[in-house]
Amino acid sequence: MILELAMDDFVVVGAGFQVSFRELEGLPREAQILSLEEDTFDGERWVRTRRLNGDEMHIALPAKARILHVRLLR
Repeated sequence: MILELAMDDFVVVGAGFQVSFRELEGLPREAQILSLEEDTFDGERWVRTRRLNGDEMHIALPAKARILHVRLLR
């Protein structure tokens, strides 16, 4: 599941798939990731568990379900 919170701000939830964001205008190219955070819920509270950066900055959800907060650079 992919939820758009605002322009260039998404939550990706699930397991067993990869996500690529692409520019819709101009030349086709992959969008750049500004930040990628792994999140979870503590009861009803949204909690960041870790911030991913460097070579971890790709959006892949392995067999175990994850919640990723993705911000794109425009």
